[in-house]
Amino acid sequence: MPTEVAASRLWVLSDLHLAPPGDQCVFQSHGALTGLLEHLTVMPVTKPPQWLVLNGDVFDYLQIPGYDELSLPLAVQRTGQILDALDAEPPGRNVVQALRRFAARGHRLSCMPGNHDAELNLAPVQDLLSARLRSTTALPPWAGEWRLEVAGQAVVGRHGHHDDAFNAIGGRQMLRAQADGDKTVAMPPGSRLVLQVINPFRRAKTADGTRRFPFIDSLPSEQAVLLAVMLLDPSLAARRLPAALGIGAAALLRKALMASGLRSPQLLGTGALQTSSAETPNWLGTLDSLLGDAASRLGPTATSTIEHEIDAYFAGALATVRGDAPSLLAKTGGVRGVLLEALSRSLETSCAAFRSSEADALARDAMAGWGQGRLAFAGHTHAARKLCATKGHGVYINTGTWIEQVPPPIGARAEDLPDWLDRLRLGQVPLWNGHPVAKVDAQGPSLRSWDGEALRAWVDPI
Repeated sequence: MPTEVAASRLWVLSDLHLAPPGDQCVFQSHGALTGLLEHLTVMPVTKPPQWLVLNGDVFDYLQIPGYDELSLPLAVQRTGQILDALDAEPPGRNVVQALRRFAARGHRLSCMPGNHDAELNLAPVQDLLSARLRSTTALPPWAGEWRLEVAGQAVVGRHGHHDDAFNAIGGRQMLRAQADGDKTVAMPPGSRLVLQVINPFRRAKTADGTRRFPFIDSLPSEQAVLLAVMLLDPSLAARRLPAALGIGAAALLRKALMASGLRSPQLLGTGALQTSSAETPNWLGTLDSLLGDAASRLGPTATSTIEHEIDAYFAGALATVRGDAPSLLAKTGGVRGVLLEALSRSLETSCAAFRSSEADALARDAMAGWGQGRLAFAGHTHAARKLCATKGHGVYINTGTWIEQVPPPIGARAEDLPDWLDRLRLGQVPLWNGHPVAKVDAQGPSLRSWDGEALRAWVDPI
């Protein structure tokens, strides 16, 4: 393996979601991240170098005020907007300056794209990051995955959204749009959900300026977030959430197409850029817009039956609020009882996200497929994981997120949830942030936690 893609020590972080400050910004750990970067920077310079990979959703373009589409002409400007905002922070919180010092020391830095920062697939954006942060594209961001040799160990990484119909968007899709001279790229359904539903809830405030839904980004699943909003303000939810039903329908259609193989080359971002229309039908380039139109034609009854990870939890209950599914009214407790039962199930399922030794779908995919027999890294799910494959010597690590989270109550019954919801709304439920960091060196791979002063062994919160 060439020297330029080898490292003596590897550090991996993901899902920072760095963005300009404001009502939509979810990252609050500037000081902790700056401290970690300073800790890594002062380590001895080695040959091959120490390498830091920021493995997707490094930045969150969807949190930029006024962002309403994935614009190629605006990609560099928007990247500069994020960097300028981060660089305006004081020294103890200045992530941009800390990253710059890390790379200037002689260590290597790579910023890989995820579904919230698909713009990082573009060379002009990477050029700006190189100029501002001294990052490298020795691990090509648009390749769909990255590979390194670390102290003699084969390492492979992906952000993890490649096979997620709700969020998949890849480098190949971005580069084709650039090669064709397109101004925009169709966003995946998950991004539309953020822009059309989640961001308005983030901005909602009381008369005194207090955020009405401070938990929007701290609950570990979209299902729990949306059910909580429906319980706390059914009227507002009934106005905001119908758009999400169509989004779920689009995700279902994308999932079917990905399973058929028709969409996978466009979404995964793997392989070389192909520009021949003979190899890829022209109609695939406009598929996402057609999906949105098709979803809008399904209607509330058909949409409410879609078994999607979001729709399956709230579509039927929302239809009840709107008067479209009277059969649910016959259930004990009425509409509110149905919602509380659904929230109880969602929170119970969410507990798995806080158990680092429990395999989820992405972990199983990595250990049986793209990461088999290697050290495989992913993010995307916001659930920290460290698992060893049952066969072979492979290890899977998910580096979770640096966004503050609410560990769900264990065994919460529906009748206990109203009090918990009140405390959640008032910001009285404790938040947790494990600041996960992965490390690989001659001693092997490990999942660590940055406590502000040192890297400790990872400990699950529940």
